Amino acid sequence: MKTILFTTDVSGFELCPDPVLVVIPANRMNTEKIRLVVVHVRKNDIPFHLHVKGYVDPLVDIIKTSGAEFGISWLSSQIFEKDIIDVLNGKIVNYHGGPLATTHTLRKAVKNGETSMRVMWHWMIEALDEGPVIMEGHIPVTDWEESRKALIEKGIEMYRKLQLEGIL
Repeated sequence: MKTILFTTDVSGFELCPDPVLVVIPANRMNTEKIRLVVVHVRKNDIPFHLHVKGYVDPLVDIIKTSGAEFGISWLSSQIFEKDIIDVLNGKIVNYHGGPLATTHTLRKAVKNGETSMRVMWHWMIEALDEGPVIMEGHIPVTDWEESRKALIEKGIEMYRKLQLEGIL
């Protein structure tokens, strides 16, 4: 299936090794994480687009031209406009740490000394971290590096299970 990867993290290529397009939020361009994503797409000759939310952006036309049928939002921190969701017929999934419709993040969980955190895959709608939940689980929360590693590993594990079950 032709897939678009919306991401701020190079680990997304473990889920989608050959996307037809990678979309990167422009507001994150000056980070090391994004630099690694850009290096990867350039090295592998994968088309990419810097998306500026709320700006008249050619992304919908670029998606149409790509022939994409599905989207994966992986650690991306993007809120998608309705026209982006519609052009993929609502077939965009998001991996999310924390309860839906909150700004509870892994950083906050670590800072607050929490010991576990809910994670989930959900279908995207035109609202911040809302949409029907497809699968959920929990990760242990310790320090930042170990917790981030657990977040990524659990997301990949859950995604592969969803694929095996024919849900995605």
